[in-house]
Amino acid sequence: MADQHQDETNPRRQLSASTMLRSARPSLSGWILPGSVLVFCCASCALLIAQQARNLFWPSEVGYGDFYVFHTVRHFQQTGVIYQDVARDVPATYGPMLYTVLAVPGRFFTGENPLIGPRLIVLAAFLLCALLAVSITRRLIPHRKVWLWSVPLALSFASMSDWLLQLRGDFMAILFSLIAIRLLLARRALSVALLAGVCAGFATQFKFVYVAALAAGLLWLAACRRWKALAVFAFGGALTSGGIYVFFVLREPQLLDNVLALRTPVVEFLGLCKIIRRIVAEPVALLGLATLPFLAWRLLGRWTLVVSFVVISFCIAAITGLQAGANVNYFFEALFGLVPLAAFATLKLRRSNYAVAGLFLSGLLVINLAVPVGMEAFRTARTLPATLAEGHRKARFFRAAFQDRKVLSFVPSATFFAPEVVLSDPFLASYMERLGKLDLHPLAGRIRAQVFDLIVTSREPASYRGIDFVSPTLRPAIREAYEPFCQMGDVVISVRRNSVEPSTKRLVELGCDATTDLPR
Repeated sequence: MADQHQDETNPRRQLSASTMLRSARPSLSGWILPGSVLVFCCASCALLIAQQARNLFWPSEVGYGDFYVFHTVRHFQQTGVIYQDVARDVPATYGPMLYTVLAVPGRFFTGENPLIGPRLIVLAAFLLCALLAVSITRRLIPHRKVWLWSVPLALSFASMSDWLLQLRGDFMAILFSLIAIRLLLARRALSVALLAGVCAGFATQFKFVYVAALAAGLLWLAACRRWKALAVFAFGGALTSGGIYVFFVLREPQLLDNVLALRTPVVEFLGLCKIIRRIVAEPVALLGLATLPFLAWRLLGRWTLVVSFVVISFCIAAITGLQAGANVNYFFEALFGLVPLAAFATLKLRRSNYAVAGLFLSGLLVINLAVPVGMEAFRTARTLPATLAEGHRKARFFRAAFQDRKVLSFVPSATFFAPEVVLSDPFLASYMERLGKLDLHPLAGRIRAQVFDLIVTSREPASYRGIDFVSPTLRPAIREAYEPFCQMGDVVISVRRNSVEPSTKRLVELGCDATTDLPR
């Protein structure tokens, strides 16, 4: 059949990466550069472990936007509705499956920190993504020791270390995309192609822009003239992408208004250039991209599927990353796709004859990357108990200070402890106001009327890619009606102007510093 083993059954056509790597036994000098890569990877893994040990039990959000997602999850748990009217609240921009999955732990157990369960789900998704990247590498390079390189490579992304426990849909979407690519590489039966299409389509349920696996699979199967596999793959993808969205739209009438709220975004180029520079500076990305000219890949070969997946994913990330709210997580899928290429490059380096160049590059890698990352891992591990203690002290303060008070917080890590949530994501509210899709003047009126007992802001005005975290409509109202009173860490608590606040003494007793010079 045309769908089965077309390029694998003919020995004369086989020019695998494994054959290319068996040409000679590497000398001791050939281990210098790959050994340096391994040292860097181990240092990165150590930093990753130290950071996640701290963040897992952190009593509030570990990255901006956590509370924005968790607020929607908690609303879904309480009401059974995910998406609300975007004219009255900031939109929930992720796919419905993210909120559905993250709501599962809260249905079975609750505790002082309800974020731990959802964080474990996101962390498990990341680890499974790394495992799938290793599996894809072994399928492409049937080398007996390839996993020794691909495992640390898949766990060494510096740009991911701050995101492994953040409540986002990226890792779960990437997981199903990688499953789809791995199934297509198996090339065993039409049922496998169907399952691959199902997984590729299901990725869009977490974030609708994750269509790289669908597009790469369709293009590759068409190039291979595997028409039956193409048909069942497309059917499976349509069933779990469009089909499930149709089901949720019938159940959630506001879904499309929410997930498509940024369809006319604020475009910002400089921030995207900085993000791309950070991504391509990853050693795994540099190794993977440098390998492309040396691959013995053909239009119908397995490497074509993986390279197409990486290219399509990167292009989608670059296009969607133009909107001012985008961050480095948009490129994580492409980074995982580069792991097989980086593993192949590392093994090829062992056969390199450029000993002097390898020694020079090894020195640069170890001195400029491995040593700083290793030292950061050591510092993070050493300060872990003190950092957690400080985080719990702040959590106790916010919980006690906000009790039975009307609080307007522009710091989501503090909003987590407020009795009532007014703004789950001040940045997104400012963004939506810039687009003309959210009117914040009624909230500014409430601020001028001194409806709130306390207003919480960051000490220093913050912005990201040209968008202020506190809307220009709200900041003048805050300055007019409230004055800064005390500071807790980098958070400033303001009270009403020209009024006697009997609770201010309590704030000081709880540990809020009223003696420092506060910004006016």
